[in-house]
Amino acid sequence: MGNFTSTDTIVGSTLVFVATTISVVGILFNNVLLLHYLAMLTWSVSNILFVAFFYGQYRGWWNGSLPSAILCGLYAFMFITGIYGLTL
Repeated sequence: MGNFTSTDTIVGSTLVFVATTISVVGILFNNVLLLHYLAMLTWSVSNILFVAFFYGQYRGWWNGSLPSAILCGLYAFMFITGIYGLTL
């Protein structure tokens, strides 16, 4: 743990970026379009990728600096669209 290479960082960052992108689609389905079933189907895919990312982070296969920033953006997006969805 702690001996990170650029390949490790690329793999971890790619996993979380793809999972976040898929999750954002689910957020749009849920919070903006109010298509809850489709959102759950979409999130089932992103959740598998998030599990793989966090397991790799737990095992020390990659660090979390860039992925943490991406996830911070994801949760900010969820907050904003959630508030928007409540006003529909």
